Formats: sequence, C-alpha cells, structure tokens
Amino acid sequence: MTESGSAGLWLAPAPLVRVDAVRDAVPAADISVVMPTYNGAQYIEAALGCIAQQTVRPREVIVVDDGSTDGSPEIAERMGARVIRLSRSGVCVARNRGITEATSTWIAFLDQDDLWLPTKLEQQCNAAALHTDAVLIATDAAKVGGNNQLLLNSFVHADFMHYDRVQPTSRENGIDYFASGQDALRYAGWFLLPSAVLARRDALVASGMFDERITLHEDVSCFTRVLAKGALVVIDEALTGWRIHSSNTHFNALAMKRGALSLTRIALLEPQAYPGWFVKKHSDALPGLLLEIGRAEMAVNNAPAARAALSEAISRGAGSRAGWLRLLSYLGANNFERLASLSRGFRSKKPTA
Repeated sequence: MTESGSAGLWLAPAPLVRVDAVRDAVPAADISVVMPTYNGAQYIEAALGCIAQQTVRPREVIVVDDGSTDGSPEIAERMGARVIRLSRSGVCVARNRGITEATSTWIAFLDQDDLWLPTKLEQQCNAAALHTDAVLIATDAAKVGGNNQLLLNSFVHADFMHYDRVQPTSRENGIDYFASGQDALRYAGWFLLPSAVLARRDALVASGMFDERITLHEDVSCFTRVLAKGALVVIDEALTGWRIHSSNTHFNALAMKRGALSLTRIALLEPQAYPGWFVKKHSDALPGLLLEIGRAEMAVNNAPAARAALSEAISRGAGSRAGWLRLLSYLGANNFERLASLSRGFRSKKPTA
C-alpha cells in the first residue's frame, strides 16, 4: 500500500463550479446524490466540485444541512445544490431525509469532506446495467489527507481488510460480483464506505434506511440490511477519496466504541434484521467490547459509565479482569490506568522453570 507522502496528490482539487453548470453538456443518470453536512465549510466546495466533474451527471444533488453554524448550507446553495435545513439531529436523520426526498432509482452518498474521481458515477452506472440484480455498487477508495495528499492507495486491498480472501461469484474487467452480498461481508473487514456506495433507493427504504438509534457504525447496519435485498458489486478501482483529517469521528476511540455498542445492542434486540453470522459475531465480541468501553470511560474520568460497562461485562462472562477493573474504577482515572497497566504486566508474565 502507498504510504503517506510517497505518491504526491491523489488528484488535483476539483474546480469550484456549480453542480448544475454541466447540465446540457453531460448525459444524465437516474441518480440522486445525498450529502449530509454539519459545519463542513472547509471541504464542501471540493466535494460538490467533484460532482460537477462527473462524466455522467446525477439527476439531483440534495444537501441536508444538520444544523450547521459555519455557512455550509449557503455554500451548497451557491454551488447549485438543493439544500434541506434541519435542526441538529445526526447523520442518520440527515441521510434518511435525503433518501426520502430523492426522486431517482439510485442514491449516491457523498460525505461533505470526501472526493470522487470524474468517472465514478459512470462506472457505477455501467456496473448496474451489467448486474441488474445488484442493490449496492461500491468502489474501492483511497485514503486522502486534508491537502489531497495520498495516504493509502487502496482501502479495499489493505492488509487489515482481508478482502482478497473473499471469493466473488464472478470477476471480470475489474468488477467483482457477489450474488449474496451479505455473505461477502462475512470474511472481510468493513470496506463499504458511504461515499463509495451507490444503492437502490427502493432497497434502502424497504430495509429501513439508516437506523437513527445508532450513533456510529450506522453504515454497517444499513448496508448489511440492504444486502438482504440483492447482490453486491465492487468496482476494483479507487474512484472515491476518503478524506482523513483531525475532525474525523474515527479518531474518537470512545465514540467509535459507543457506536459499536449501540449497533450490537440493536442486532441482539432485532436479530431477524441481520444475517445469523452477523448477530453471533457481535454477540461473541460484546464482553470484550464492554471491557474496552469501561477502560475508555475511565480515561475520560467517567467512572459511573465505566462501572456500568464493566458490570455488564462481568454479567456477560468477561471474566475476573472485568471485576478487577471495576474495583480499580473507585480509585480515580490516574490510579486506574496505572494499576490496570501493572495488572496487565503481571498477568502477561510467564513463570520460569
């Protein structure tokens, strides 16, 4: 994989022209672009510029503003997008409103800080015509820094993703087709980034869209359920740029763990909505996740939340370590981490002969 700084820029910055400026010059596709935004003024012009660069244009561009205070909706309107303004409600509510308002067969998601190469929508349209049973068509993605520097040239084929051990039903001309999309997810890491996805609107609606009870990992819940409705297609080319910067929620480890917990609770509460392997995977991981949350809550000095997580970890079979950490939580954040680390060190030592 290409590392940071080794290959310059991923692509030149998109021209900042209106998304409807190419209306008469570029053929239209039966696609609505849905972009949720919240205080995205730094990057939203570049994202919308990427839509204007597409070699086929979407029927409409819907920006759902989630209570921004930095002028993001005004920028989007100036760029020619249709803007829907909401009070602060979260990304799931924003995406769902965009899906509800959309008038096209296909929904392309683009986050406010991500990027597309010019042929992204065209190649997805071609794949949709080739595989008419597909409900979700994704591309590979590159990780891109705040200044467009290339950080990773293939997210799908990164070593930690294990995508290459998954066998597609067919593979031709850089297009991987999975007749059972849910099964394709079973043996790989999560590679379906929202900005890389084109999804059938009817499948999104029928599967319940984005679960507004989930704080993060909402894409995992949504796209897993959508793939119960049909096939998955993956275009083996990094046509999407996943922008990495200091404001990414993914850098908030505690928030990510809390999101994983909300996803797990709903999967256990409503197992009929997910494949059996998905429910088992999250059920098996729950004790360890609760233990991790307990430690993370203590790191931010939230002892009551830490004890609640560790108590549940104990009840779900996490073992004596969870009980020990719960006792340590009464000693304060600094002492907790110091003693927990010492405990881990002692436990890892093996007796010598």
